[in-house]
Amino acid sequence: MLLAMRIANAPLNRIMSATRNETILVQERLHPAVFILPVFAALATGLPTLMVLLMIHVVMTVFTSLMIQFTNHQITLFNGYFYFLASLPTIFFTGTVFMVTLVAYLKSTRVEAPSEDQFENHDDSRKPNFV
Repeated sequence: MLLAMRIANAPLNRIMSATRNETILVQERLHPAVFILPVFAALATGLPTLMVLLMIHVVMTVFTSLMIQFTNHQITLFNGYFYFLASLPTIFFTGTVFMVTLVAYLKSTRVEAPSEDQFENHDDSRKPNFV
């Protein structure tokens, strides 16, 4: 975790590959379509939760109508808190995926390729070959 934080906060001119003779020339910003991942996470976890809650609601409606028929007074087994509590894991998971995606998008920046004059003080073996 600490290593990831150190790499994420490193200045861009110090980012080098493992071989030390290669430098990142262009670092692109993430495309805004990356936010489709939280939408997929919401659909993948929200639809099954919605189906289970719908089945529970139907069963409880039938049970309540039977209780009214036999006892002549209405009882409430579940109020709105049950549906909210049952959907909390979906909300937290989707929110977490959205926040991670948002942080990754905001931390990605566009960096232009270095100019030729930045390589004047270096030897030619490190000078990139711009074709």
